[in-house]
Amino acid sequence: MKPNVGPQSSHNVVYVNRLDHLNHAYNLMKKIKTRHLPVVDSHNQIIGMLSDRDLLRAMNKPLDTEWVAVPANPEFNPEDIVQQYMNWPIGTIDESAPLTQAAQMMIDSKISALVVTKDHAAVGIITTEDLLKAFINDHTSSLKDVKNQIYGAIYRSPVGSIIQSLSNAGI
Repeated sequence: MKPNVGPQSSHNVVYVNRLDHLNHAYNLMKKIKTRHLPVVDSHNQIIGMLSDRDLLRAMNKPLDTEWVAVPANPEFNPEDIVQQYMNWPIGTIDESAPLTQAAQMMIDSKISALVVTKDHAAVGIITTEDLLKAFINDHTSSLKDVKNQIYGAIYRSPVGSIIQSLSNAGI
């Protein structure tokens, strides 16, 4: 059975308002250690997604400098708001959809996060990082299963009884 989006997604999602200043969005991302914030309107409807890359694009950067890393206290134009830098329309996926569908949607749309829905209501967010974690977990357990199958086959074979006899003899 293919794993679904729901269990792999983040359900404690923090939102940012479209009229919030970029400093607020940046500080919020930094505080909760995320790279994506769904953007809501005055009716709390999700209308976009703000990513850390959007904030990098919005940061005031002297023309004669090249950043190796994001500055500790980046500066934004005080008049700039989230709505000016958010991505829209947003991608959504039902929580019952297979992870492969989420991955394909992200690849096709060249995005790194989708809003997860249940009965057309937002219930979470899934990112490329979530997909990678699921991939690692799936392959780690698959490798353990293969290892156990190999060991089981060896111990059930004639070689297994020889190995057991050598082990019992301390060799």
